[in-house]
Amino acid sequence: MYKYIIFLLQIAFLGCGSSSYSDSKENTGVSTIYSNSTNSQEENIMAEEIYANCMRCHGQFAEKHALEKSSIISKWDKKDIEKALLDYKYRDRNTYGLGGVMQGQVNGLSDYEIKIISDYVAQFE
Repeated sequence: MYKYIIFLLQIAFLGCGSSSYSDSKENTGVSTIYSNSTNSQEENIMAEEIYANCMRCHGQFAEKHALEKSSIISKWDKKDIEKALLDYKYRDRNTYGLGGVMQGQVNGLSDYEIKIISDYVAQFE
């Protein structure tokens, strides 16, 4: 319950700025199940909770250039997302000089959590 409340607060405070891409998406909140997901409903809920920490930089639907430096990750396929996150986790990647920032973000995630968040983000395109 605590994670759910934190997630809702983050959504409320992270809604700064919008784009035509995010405006075209329906924001249905926790338990949104996208049709092209290979995640289970439980995995998508977990991924949404994890992705709440990513929205500040990447946008609600991964439509932003993080810190005005990175590429837009909603255009990536899930294997590329997963590889990038694993590479950041294991300090094998420093794209755009964001290696330290991203390593800090993914360091606490298991490889399984990285897999489900990769599938979740890949749904946005």
